[in-house]
Amino acid sequence: MLAVITGLLTALGLAVARVLEVGRGALAAALADLGYEVTGVDRNADMTAAAGERGVPVIQADVHDVSGEYDVVLFTRSLHHAEDLDGILAHAGTLLAPSGRLIGHDFLHQGSAMLAALSRVGSDLTTVATAMLWRLVDGRGGAWTEPATRAPDAIRQAEERRIAAGTLPSVGLLASIRR
Repeated sequence: MLAVITGLLTALGLAVARVLEVGRGALAAALADLGYEVTGVDRNADMTAAAGERGVPVIQADVHDVSGEYDVVLFTRSLHHAEDLDGILAHAGTLLAPSGRLIGHDFLHQGSAMLAALSRVGSDLTTVATAMLWRLVDGRGGAWTEPATRAPDAIRQAEERRIAAGTLPSVGLLASIRR
């Protein structure tokens, strides 16, 4: 997923950017290692602590309580938790610098609602079907141990191959709009 996100950011001319990652914090440390100026935000104290342990500045708050200006506001598998999708995305749009990008990567079960809400916030909607089923296996039921630690990667690669071949519909969606 890191390669997909950084590829999208590079293609959009955002090879180095101020990024707000909303929820999860999973990509924040990796993006920071690549030179992005990353801030994380999450309501959950445990998730905030985990992201902080990775060396990423984190705000424990609701995204509605965040202010500032960012080149990218990135929602990583967090939009499906939104009770007010339009409200959250509208506020996120106010955090964007001119020509900034709002990016959502999430499960497709709310894909049409997410795409409609994104379209109300900005323009130039871009979408990419992504593998997501493997995430339902990764980390569930405790920590993986060798040799099973390679299982999530193998499942993800198989899912990506089948999506590319058209033999498996994607259940993940990466979508982006420009302010």
